[in-house]
Amino acid sequence: MPPAGRRGRRAPPWPSSRWIWARAPAPALGLGLPDLTSRLCACAAYGVRPLDDTGRARLLRNAAATRGMRLDDATLAYILKYSQRDTAALLSLLEELDHTSLARGRAPNRRLVGELLNQHSHRPRPSAENRAGGPDS
Repeated sequence: MPPAGRRGRRAPPWPSSRWIWARAPAPALGLGLPDLTSRLCACAAYGVRPLDDTGRARLLRNAAATRGMRLDDATLAYILKYSQRDTAALLSLLEELDHTSLARGRAPNRRLVGELLNQHSHRPRPSAENRAGGPDS
């Protein structure tokens, strides 16, 4: 008889994927439970680093290509210079850019990105770096 709540479904013959996120490797976490620490040490560990501008540009290009859009170098540079830098904000801007460019029948370009940034909260707080050579210069 299957366990309660399974409704007769069988577990797949392969183990299911589980992700465990931590800011440090298992031994450095100080878990206080040697068995848990040793089990976590047996798992594959990957270091994930934040994207630099090259990585962000590649992310935007690939995500745009997936949507059937082409972003030229000038538009990419403009997005990276004037929008928020976190991945979620960049992908949100790209989604909005896709919908707006389709609705207007226009290819995505710097001017359209500038309009979206002025209308919405994708723009970062002003800094000395972003004020120099702003969108109006």
